Amino acid sequence: MFPAKKKAKDDMLLGVGRVLRRIGMCGIVKITSIIEIVITRVAEKFVSKMHEKSLII
Repeated sequence: MFPAKKKAKDDMLLGVGRVLRRIGMCGIVKITSIIEIVITRVAEKFVSKMHEKSLII
């Protein structure tokens, strides 16, 4: 690897780190809440399907 390329790669990684830090806790909280919403929706659909099946049986 050329030193210039290595420096560019390091700068890129630092930039990514800065962006992640800027997103920070707010971003993490938003992402987790979105995941939670999706999981609850899927679970509700699953439960309603199970209820339909149990009614048929």
